[in-house]
Amino acid sequence: MTDPSNANALVVYEKPTDVVIEIMDQYVAPATKTMYTHHNLTFLLWLFDKDAELYMHDSILDDALTAHEDDEEQPSKGNKKRKALRTLFKNSLSKVDKGKQSCPIVLQKITFNVFSEYLVQRRSKKGAMLSKASYGGIVSAWMYLINKAGYKMPPEFQKDLTTFQRGMKRKVTSKKVKSGRSLEEGKKPMNFDVYKLMCKKLLQMEKDKGAFAHLFLVLEWNLMARTSNCLLLHLGHIEWRNDCLVFFFRKSKGDQTGENSNNPWHVYSNPYEPCICPVLAMAQYVCSYPDIATGKARLFPGNDQYNRFLKIFHRVVEANIEEFQALGVTKQSLGAHSPRKGAITMVSTGCTVSPPMASICLQAAWSMGSVKDRYIHYEKA
Repeated sequence: MTDPSNANALVVYEKPTDVVIEIMDQYVAPATKTMYTHHNLTFLLWLFDKDAELYMHDSILDDALTAHEDDEEQPSKGNKKRKALRTLFKNSLSKVDKGKQSCPIVLQKITFNVFSEYLVQRRSKKGAMLSKASYGGIVSAWMYLINKAGYKMPPEFQKDLTTFQRGMKRKVTSKKVKSGRSLEEGKKPMNFDVYKLMCKKLLQMEKDKGAFAHLFLVLEWNLMARTSNCLLLHLGHIEWRNDCLVFFFRKSKGDQTGENSNNPWHVYSNPYEPCICPVLAMAQYVCSYPDIATGKARLFPGNDQYNRFLKIFHRVVEANIEEFQALGVTKQSLGAHSPRKGAITMVSTGCTVSPPMASICLQAAWSMGSVKDRYIHYEKA
């Protein structure tokens, strides 16, 4: 029996049931898990090249060396480079469990010096430093992995890593200033003139492609919604009340448990500017895809609608680059998140009398903090 007074006593981990583990694993969104896996896979490959015998667990070392030999015998290029080793490491990362010694990395060997060396050498394909957000993502991915493995980072490691991250952010900014590059990270917000131009061009496209992208864009702008919210919309989440369309989001990034799922998002018609009218966009889309209206299926069915929208979006910009450049838009300056950024910017700072910030946060599904979220709710103005 373990003596509770002994500070060095062994703590036996009692593994929860598979159902409990599955529920606990839901605290990280699938898209975030995919990003974490990518970052940790890249780190794992770097560790393998640095010193496989030192950093790889014996349980995977032989398989990794064999996979490495296979890759050298059958070299591939591009995204398929080191295919055998990548597949092995990706599978091993998916099986990490703190109830087992299943992590492919000997975590005790990863000191601050090792991890910081890896961060320093991480570069873009063109050799430039990554963005501040990218470095933060790498650290978050590492924290996710060690937590999943049941390993506790030494306090000194944590302290040094925090200091290093602050310094790295300043270094990234300094590099951009010296090179004359923009300090802005991510895609730019879409202003109203660009939004109108994009809507006009989408209306001129073939009905099937144009109707889909037009409605997606118009809803993202008017709902101030994330692309993920638009993709998850069902016909059962949409109603017609009095003179407007009403949408409900069953969950969002800031409301994963659906506590605010009954809050309505009102969207009104615009008879003065038909190209940006949400009701007209919805009608045209349903007429182009009549099967959508036969049941309570997803409004945008399909497995890859996000990339479908992005391809159409960028194709429109490229085909009309001179008109977009006249409005300050370059080829890659806008993305799928730009309409949400633009709509929020327009209502908050694009007019002299903007709505209350609480209303904007509620519309954009942003958290205002635990106290404000508890006391400030949606109400008809």
